[in-house]
Amino acid sequence: MHDVVVVGAGPGGSTAARHLALGGMDVLLIDRARFPRDKPCGGIATPGIVSIVGEEMLSVVEQRSEVCRFLLDMEPVADYPDRTLIFKRRRFDKLLLDLARESGAGVREGAAVAAVDTSAPDRAEVVLEDGERIATRCVVGADGACSRIARSAGLWHPLRGRQGSFAMHIEVEVPRERADEVLGPPEELRRSSYFFVGLHGVGWAFRKGGALNVGMGTGCMARSDVRSWADRLLEGLGLGRYRDRLRGQHIPGAFLPRVTADRVLLVGDAAGAGNPATGCGIEDAIKTGMLAARALGRILPRGLEPTAGRLRAYERSLGTLRHLQSSRGAVLRLVQDVQRCGWGTRDWMRLSLRMIARFDLESYVWTDPLRF
Repeated sequence: MHDVVVVGAGPGGSTAARHLALGGMDVLLIDRARFPRDKPCGGIATPGIVSIVGEEMLSVVEQRSEVCRFLLDMEPVADYPDRTLIFKRRRFDKLLLDLARESGAGVREGAAVAAVDTSAPDRAEVVLEDGERIATRCVVGADGACSRIARSAGLWHPLRGRQGSFAMHIEVEVPRERADEVLGPPEELRRSSYFFVGLHGVGWAFRKGGALNVGMGTGCMARSDVRSWADRLLEGLGLGRYRDRLRGQHIPGAFLPRVTADRVLLVGDAAGAGNPATGCGIEDAIKTGMLAARALGRILPRGLEPTAGRLRAYERSLGTLRHLQSSRGAVLRLVQDVQRCGWGTRDWMRLSLRMIARFDLESYVWTDPLRF
């Protein structure tokens, strides 16, 4: 029987598996995909991520951004100092998976999980779609916003489907000259550009080596409307011929009320971690993975059972991330209320964009949930 089975080898799951294995535990990391694999995502994080992942992180960075530009109707509104690292998810996620494997975690790719069964008094069982059952002392659910682990463990909340946003995204290889037309001449390569289409959503465009990553996300429109806005964004950037490559996914906008049950805890999108204003969730997923490993490292090596009561320490450790997420959401709702009240003049819109930009760029400086 394993000490921990981690379901989902994204940033949160691989981080949890790596640090649990480094702590001497018997860990199995499972994912339905085979790596490397693509993932609909902007693929950005702050340099603080290097302190968690390690210097190996720098090997997959495609671009460093020093300036973040905010635009309204494709016209520049404000530039802010930025230190964003930009990368491709297929390379980044493969790196995290390899680091978990090198740390001693067992890895099983191409295995789809159907549910978790916690009915036995002395173990949990991860049930695969083919009927195989894997016994473990504890399960870390890192299987995304539509988490099967959350559902089968009784942690799913009926509002989850209405909280958050829906995003569409493409990542395409383009000639250097075309990339320069979209994101500026070579001397501006260190700028990553966000494109705000009104205030119902945010579109983005990032340069990643020879590729452009373009996307659009919103929490205020139907999926068909998101597709329409994404098509308009691509047309505005002169990339309309790539619209057939758009892929979509749900992005959680709020933590679940509970992220732990007997022998089960959730991390990353499965827990609801992420930024409701921009949809970015990589950094928070990694932090929840680290926090989950720390919590289990204080329970399992001592021979204690990972009951919901003992796992409350993990719930408490998420307090800073929950507060930060709530604050970001409040800023976004304030901006949207200003627009709905008819104050949506260009001056108000510019002020609102600056408010979102300044808050989001400074928020990671204000708080660090990994400092106990």
